[in-house]
Amino acid sequence: AIQGAQTRAQEEDALREAFRTFDRDGNGEIRKKEFTMVLTHLTKLNRKFTQEQLETLFDAADKDKDGAIQFEELCAWLCDTPCFSQYFRELDLIQREYVKMVETKQKGDEHVKTEEQSTEWYATQIDQRLKPVLKQVFHSADKDQNGVLSEEESILFFKNYVDKLADYAKSTIKAEKRTWINGNHWLDKSALKQKLMPSMEEMVRKELEDYEAHADERNKAAFKVLDRNKDGKLVMEEVEPCLIPGTYRYREFHKALKMSTPEAFKEAFDQITMKAAREGRRKSDPKIQLLLDRKAASAN
Repeated sequence: AIQGAQTRAQEEDALREAFRTFDRDGNGEIRKKEFTMVLTHLTKLNRKFTQEQLETLFDAADKDKDGAIQFEELCAWLCDTPCFSQYFRELDLIQREYVKMVETKQKGDEHVKTEEQSTEWYATQIDQRLKPVLKQVFHSADKDQNGVLSEEESILFFKNYVDKLADYAKSTIKAEKRTWINGNHWLDKSALKQKLMPSMEEMVRKELEDYEAHADERNKAAFKVLDRNKDGKLVMEEVEPCLIPGTYRYREFHKALKMSTPEAFKEAFDQITMKAAREGRRKSDPKIQLLLDRKAASAN
């Protein structure tokens, strides 16, 4: 949830700096009146919290209930999202394994049978491998451990998800580099590294910055998608479908946040490399180039 931090160590460094800045009397504690400034400074949520919301967030962070937040409490409360990282790792593994299964070349009835088996396998993996992780995600987001996510808790839940989604998209760019090179003979390696990959990273950065600039309205829209019974709080059964690929709620959740899904990011990256590979072939094939030159000449 920490703006600009890529690792837990960077998050803790940013927290220490902010803690020193807003710990006015230098006693190693942050009181309620300083808490909002710290939260806004670190997350860039640009949200004006009501007094009631501030009380709820403060009480959740103040684990020992002494009326003040120590550095260790703030760090644990704001940065404790390892389950989201695990969610994206498991999701990526399942989808890669699924792609290998459906890419098996079969014909006729065997092809249909393979597709049916792959679909059944995918559903089983979601149940057995992803849903248990989602329970851990929900548990870590439920700061006061009362079994529901309040609107205040959902703010950090959405922000943490978006941050980890952006991290996942950027890691995909690095992970797919070899695949793009091996799968596209005409793809220029130097262009991929110097131009295409930076353009992909820029795509991710723009989506993240756009979310942060409109975080309040998008968080409210996402909360509305998840809150199916309109009671102002989220239970596990409402959150789970929004993090399972292929479901209606999954698509609507990302649409509310105005963030690409993990699959959409990868598809966009693949399209960029395929387009570059076609352009590379066009420039390298004399026959194609000759036809294009003749076409351009006739047009003039």
